[in-house]
Amino acid sequence: YRPGEPAWTWPELWGARFRFRYNRVDGFYRSVGLLVGAGERQMEGRLGQRSGRGRLAYYARVRRPVGPFYVEALYSDDTAPQLHGSRYPAAMASLPALGGSSYFDYGIRVRHEAALGVSGRAWQARLALADVRWRDAERAIRSSPVARFDPNPPLDAGRFGQARAVVQYATLEAPARLDVRAEADAFRQVGADRTAARLGLWLDARVPTFARRRFDPNTLRVRVAAGMSAGRLPVQERWALDGQMAGFAPFGTLHARTGRPYAGDAFAALFWEHDFRTRPFEMAGLWPLVGLGTGLALRGAHGRAWQGGTPDAPWHHEAGVDLTRILGTPLRAGATRRLDQRGWFFSFGLDVRL
Repeated sequence: YRPGEPAWTWPELWGARFRFRYNRVDGFYRSVGLLVGAGERQMEGRLGQRSGRGRLAYYARVRRPVGPFYVEALYSDDTAPQLHGSRYPAAMASLPALGGSSYFDYGIRVRHEAALGVSGRAWQARLALADVRWRDAERAIRSSPVARFDPNPPLDAGRFGQARAVVQYATLEAPARLDVRAEADAFRQVGADRTAARLGLWLDARVPTFARRRFDPNTLRVRVAAGMSAGRLPVQERWALDGQMAGFAPFGTLHARTGRPYAGDAFAALFWEHDFRTRPFEMAGLWPLVGLGTGLALRGAHGRAWQGGTPDAPWHHEAGVDLTRILGTPLRAGATRRLDQRGWFFSFGLDVRL
């Protein structure tokens, strides 16, 4: 784990990074990219092609140190999800898309950005100015191998100026851990009397609870996330509060929300999980499971999104239980009970311990 690194990354093959995705706008998308350098000296480029729309996608980025800071410039021209703050990359949405379901709506985004940043051992800060052009994306393919796609809805097309500030802090190599991320954005639409601002905060804490002297003690994990806005956000810049995607649900998502995220110009959410590791099976005398590292975790989540100052939906409350490290693998699976309304939901995930 390194502060500022994305939660999901693509593997490299002979220095090249290959990426793939599938959705109703791109069809089958494939790209290849190269990253040269490391740290504050980097050059990156990527070229992609879509089967559905038949046009190329481009991405280029350069980063260079300037004294204690670094400067960065990037250019991108690609399909992008219409919501902001999702935990899922666009490629993950290929899973439901193969079944004819679209987790995201999409638009075409061309972005020019210049940024100034600074980083310490446990913290980072970055300020960026960007020129962003959004335009509607039509459905390029009408059906998946299984079912037909719905049309892709329109967005607030136009040219926007954006100022963005991000500050991150992460505790390093400690039994108790705290990660904090705050971001602020300001938007101004060129050629229209329209401005908006957005502010978001994420706080992650991990605290050892029982069996603290063990190498892998029982742990309570809590995430608090919230976002708000002022003015009228463009449709494509609204906040996303994620649910499960095709049965896959990592920590920080609502396991009992399926198919689509909640979306709005404001949101608030609390996620918690207590991982008992192998202790329940030790107490039950199930030593083969203990030997494989299989454990048990209790979790819950509570969240809500608002649109135009009114709730997009009632408060979402859920509680669940997961079987972790199933038979010695990093897989986990469990059941979730929706508390504010009836329903049981099943999901799976990966047990990656940081």
